[in-house]
Amino acid sequence: MTEENELKMPTRQDLATSGLSKRNQQFVYAVVTLVSVPEKQLPLVQNIQNELLAGQKVGKTARQIYGTPEAALGITASAQQKTKATGMAYANYKFGDLAIDNTLTFLMLFSLMFGITLLFQKTGTASQNPGAAGLTALIITAGLGGILFAFITKLTTASTINRWLRIVTAILAFILWFAIYLLVSLIPKGINPILPGYVYLIIAVVTFFGFRAWRKRTGITGGFLGSTQRPNR
Repeated sequence: MTEENELKMPTRQDLATSGLSKRNQQFVYAVVTLVSVPEKQLPLVQNIQNELLAGQKVGKTARQIYGTPEAALGITASAQQKTKATGMAYANYKFGDLAIDNTLTFLMLFSLMFGITLLFQKTGTASQNPGAAGLTALIITAGLGGILFAFITKLTTASTINRWLRIVTAILAFILWFAIYLLVSLIPKGINPILPGYVYLIIAVVTFFGFRAWRKRTGITGGFLGSTQRPNR
């Protein structure tokens, strides 16, 4: 899709194949006729279209959701201004970006935890049974945890999926991650070496700066460590 097509407002023909009911098509087209700055307001129109598509599946009409086309455009514009001021909602970021963000978070937290634990553990005890503190186990746990929690984040905010199904699936995903954590702890020492405690602390510090750099690059706020990230200036 070209940039020119991406900036194009939906036509009557586009709306006819959008899945919207006739009345909702007319409502969206009425909104389109009110648009004054297409480049800036196209996302608003797309959001209205998506909301109406979701609403009609549960029997809600455009009038019930927005009232008038004028009100719809004004309400959505105000909501977008608020979003820009406070930052995009965490779940609205790309799945891949959230997976990396969560992976860095888990890698940092587990490295810190294992580093502190190993510093006070008797020499030789951990090396005999590395468990989840082994380097291979740590990487697998953090990586798969990042992917699963990105999935949970997207799932729990998906309005098109039944609420109870979202809850059950999220619980199952968490159980799966915990099972993975237990399984990787069984990886033999030969391919799951354990490092000195201070090395894990170094990994935690390096990962922290990587986490900060990633959030600065993507603009992500919220999540597990959302309070530690200030909006970019």
